[in-house]
Amino acid sequence: MRVAITGASAILGSHLLKTATKGDVVEGFYHNHRQEGIANSDLTDAAFTYSLFKGQKPDTIIHCAGNGLVDFSEKEPEKARQINLQATINVMAAATELKAHFVYISSNAVYSGENPPYAEESDKNPINEYGRIKLEAERVVSEYQHKKTIIRPIFLYGRVPEGSRTHMDTRVINTLGKGERLDVAYDIITQPTYAEDCAKAIWDIVKNQYSNSLTVNIGGPETISLYGFALKVAEVFGLDRNLITPRPSSFFKGTYAPRPFNTTFDLTRLNSLVGPLRGVEDGLKAMKDVYDAFL
Repeated sequence: MRVAITGASAILGSHLLKTATKGDVVEGFYHNHRQEGIANSDLTDAAFTYSLFKGQKPDTIIHCAGNGLVDFSEKEPEKARQINLQATINVMAAATELKAHFVYISSNAVYSGENPPYAEESDKNPINEYGRIKLEAERVVSEYQHKKTIIRPIFLYGRVPEGSRTHMDTRVINTLGKGERLDVAYDIITQPTYAEDCAKAIWDIVKNQYSNSLTVNIGGPETISLYGFALKVAEVFGLDRNLITPRPSSFFKGTYAPRPFNTTFDLTRLNSLVGPLRGVEDGLKAMKDVYDAFL
């Protein structure tokens, strides 16, 4: 395979690079977070995007790039549309010329959170701008005339390249590691997914996909509150869990976008394709091993 991965300096893209099969030709692209060994790109520029992929000629494009900050989309919707929608259109246009397999990384944010668990065909009714933009991008991708895959991950955790956007696991580690207190919502339920497991599942799905169109929700096997997850991180990393204070989501007044309370998945399709992923404790232990290796 000749594979291009956009957003390769962020959590999922970097794990896709890490878990790629030897023998495949895989090239990663980044925009904001410079990383050694991968190329810079501005996918909001249609002409640049076309020339970028025309030169590499991938037979598969995994489009991870985007701005995943939910509050950014709420505050700057037009900028968010350029990054999360127009860039997707530009990459898909280049993929069309190459007749490449187009793999779009969407989000659990396309669901409202009112009727979990969500299967792939469940009703979509996003409650914030980020989710609405991701759903619009999904609809664009659904019209792609060649082979396509839509992947919806939920609540990724794992070591990220230096300088990349942090996630809850790293915030817990960094905050408690400094002996500082951390407030965490107890009324938002999620499904933690170890990024390495998600990446391996994507590779399995992409390499074994025979249908022209497929959508898969990818999540870990356990449902847990954000507060419960934070406690697990503290436990595995040997940090003081007493520094974590449970709060209702209404406590966090600094946020702009509404958050769904429970967008957890029905994992029947994922389990039939690749089997269950690791649970929270096993995933965090694997993550700690990676952290320890860099000490």
